[in-house]
Amino acid sequence: MYDDMDELAEIFDLFVSGIRTFISDYAIQFERLKPAVVSDELATDFIYTDFERAKILWKHGWITEEQMNIVYRIMNQLKQMNLDKRMWNDEAVKSSEEW
Repeated sequence: MYDDMDELAEIFDLFVSGIRTFISDYAIQFERLKPAVVSDELATDFIYTDFERAKILWKHGWITEEQMNIVYRIMNQLKQMNLDKRMWNDEAVKSSEEW
């Protein structure tokens, strides 16, 4: 399905770009994701896009098992945060340790 190196390279570049946004300071996140609510956009992008890209990259040896485990830990953290409505606004992204 993803045997084309160019396609895998593109998936990798998009994955790295998504992760960079995810771990950036709030000001950078806001600039890239406006006018959306940053918390919602970060979580949605990670869960539905970056996570799927990571699975493809891991399957094809483009990221290590350790890196994939980090992706799973982020997914679990987002699931836990989903239980706390206070985590889902821009102020939480700016100041919360969880983000």
